[in-house]
Amino acid sequence: MTPKGNLPPEAEHLTVEQQQQAISIIGRDLDTVMGGRIALQGLGDMGVHDSAHGVFFAEAPNGSALALKRFTKSVKAEREVANMTTASERGMQTFDLAGQGLYGIDDVGTIMVTHRIPHFVTMNQLPWMSANPGVRGYTRFVRSLGAMANHLGEFHAANGAHNDAQVKNFGRNRLTNQFVAHDLEGSRFEDLGQPSAELMDSQKDDVQKLLESLVNRGYLGNAQADLFEHEMSTQILEPYLERHESEFLLDSWADLMQKVRGYRESKGGPGQTTIHSMDSDSPGV
Repeated sequence: MTPKGNLPPEAEHLTVEQQQQAISIIGRDLDTVMGGRIALQGLGDMGVHDSAHGVFFAEAPNGSALALKRFTKSVKAEREVANMTTASERGMQTFDLAGQGLYGIDDVGTIMVTHRIPHFVTMNQLPWMSANPGVRGYTRFVRSLGAMANHLGEFHAANGAHNDAQVKNFGRNRLTNQFVAHDLEGSRFEDLGQPSAELMDSQKDDVQKLLESLVNRGYLGNAQADLFEHEMSTQILEPYLERHESEFLLDSWADLMQKVRGYRESKGGPGQTTIHSMDSDSPGV
């Protein structure tokens, strides 16, 4: 018998029947506040290609929409909820939990239920491969880079480290332009005050992960190293420092850029950048 709310790691794909089962059970708790029984919305398991847990959606008769994120281990779900709570307490927008938030369901896993944010988009939906300074429309990418750097700086200023700061894990409300702290199961926070050396190392790793993720997305894939590094300094580092005046990152920038330069070269260098599955086009929660 599979323990309630847990599944073996290899059980990553939910069938539509399992999604329906989860919605049926969760709906018994939510039908009063949601104006009736919730129903599966759209295609199934939309997040399965970019994470070890699927994301699927439901809608209610009152027009409300829900996002359901499935975990194979309940401890990861509990960690994400705890980190969402801390992020919210420290001034960041997160997804609001619906009902009791977490539901353990036999043979399905642990489901985290949140209210969907209208007009929420993830930053991997931008055509990063087409970004090129001097080409019409590049300012769109400049604004997006600065906004992601601002958000990551705010996260770090709150004494947090995301630990998976890929482009796909940056999402915002298109109407308000406000970023949403999400996919926090691997994140960590320390008490406010002077961050530990370990936390600062993790924060530097966040920035490196973001830059490498941009390489994977094909951003400036045809550009020489000096142009790429100039754009990273002006479009990432400077906006980041506006939100988090990190002397540690500033002092470490040259070393970080050397690592990213090596990573970029390992992917083939200018004109040969490869897009990898670690940064998928599938929308996450």
